[in-house]
Amino acid sequence: MDVIPFVPNPIGDVNNFPFLGGVAMTVGAIYRPGRSIAVNCTSAGNVSVTFPDGSTLVFPVAVGFETFPFAVKMINSAGTTATATYSNLR
Repeated sequence: MDVIPFVPNPIGDVNNFPFLGGVAMTVGAIYRPGRSIAVNCTSAGNVSVTFPDGSTLVFPVAVGFETFPFAVKMINSAGTTATATYSNLR
């Protein structure tokens, strides 16, 4: 992966294109979908997300930092049991 001068240590998506920004997400709030979401989990559990088309997905997360290639508009409070912080990556 090439390094962009102003992003010396980029985190990239599955196409190895670095993210150039992110927005912290509050559980239950609606956001403009990004390219992926980042989850920094401190207590393992499930995360429930809503996609732009209104469909939902619940998936497990382990302790640690991970990105998921999901363009989501919301982290749902119902169904989310993981203790984590979330970011919508652009």
